[in-house]
Amino acid sequence: MFSIGIFSNPALIAGIAVTWLAQTAFAYVPLLNRVFHTAPVRAEAWVYIVGIGASTFAVVEFEKWPRFRAMPTP
Repeated sequence: MFSIGIFSNPALIAGIAVTWLAQTAFAYVPLLNRVFHTAPVRAEAWVYIVGIGASTFAVVEFEKWPRFRAMPTP
């Protein structure tokens, strides 16, 4: 991710945006709450959600970093 850039794949960014919008709608739109039996996520829970996601991302990226540094460049 760090070598090619975060926004290098527009289709991926669009897919992430659409997925985020759909999941947010499932959680916060009352009609969808009834249809899918979901409930809104409390604001304080987002601290844990973002923290766990960010720490997982960091662990995976740091785990890959030494392996890709050791690879010869073609």
